Amino acid sequence: MTSTALSIREAVALCAAWADRFAKQHGCRALVVKGSILESQGLRGPHESIDVDLLVDPAQFTSFAEALADAGWQPMAASTSAGIMAKHAVTVLHEKWPISIDVHHYFPGFLAEPQTVFDALWERRTTAVVASVEVNTPNPASHAALAALHYLRHPDSGLALIDLPKLI
Repeated sequence: MTSTALSIREAVALCAAWADRFAKQHGCRALVVKGSILESQGLRGPHESIDVDLLVDPAQFTSFAEALADAGWQPMAASTSAGIMAKHAVTVLHEKWPISIDVHHYFPGFLAEPQTVFDALWERRTTAVVASVEVNTPNPASHAALAALHYLRHPDSGLALIDLPKLI
């Protein structure tokens, strides 16, 4: 008997394409961020992603999260650890997918209101091919800024030490 389970690499690519299509079908503006798109834009070296990151229009975040829940994607239990930063994303899981989706309504570090930042990223968006599907994503300059802010949240991590210099 052969296994029909997806590998993590396959699941990430397929889920990124699925999430972009799902957002479009629900009239939601969303950008697939990080992952293999950073590689294809020359902003990071090879890296095995274990989830999909989606930046959703902050004004549509709640309705999009509800649509995901209706499709079987459930939020992970919220962390009870103390933090100084407001929650900027929710991680959702589906029983039939081996990966999660991090649904962001903003990225910490941009010095403007989340809606203003999203609108600027959306205006400058481009597309990338993931799993043979064109998905909406930030253009390389915008994506570099987003990735830099992500890496700077954990500057001593292996990814930050390796990939942050590539963004400069």
